[in-house]
Amino acid sequence: MTQERRKRLALVAAVAFAIYLITHIGEFDFPLSLAKACLASIIVTLLYAFLSSHFWKKYVLKLKDHQ
Repeated sequence: MTQERRKRLALVAAVAFAIYLITHIGEFDFPLSLAKACLASIIVTLLYAFLSSHFWKKYVLKLKDHQ
């Protein structure tokens, strides 16, 4: 995995974590809310990683590889 891809995935995870905490600020409960935010960011990051992967582009979307 390239350094650029790692940085992009870390950014996606951070944004997902922050958005979850901001949208659920009214029901914030310290340990449980952080655990839920971590779980949400992991799920979003895995989904983003899969949808931006070479496998997805080549076999599911049937796009030509330009590299």
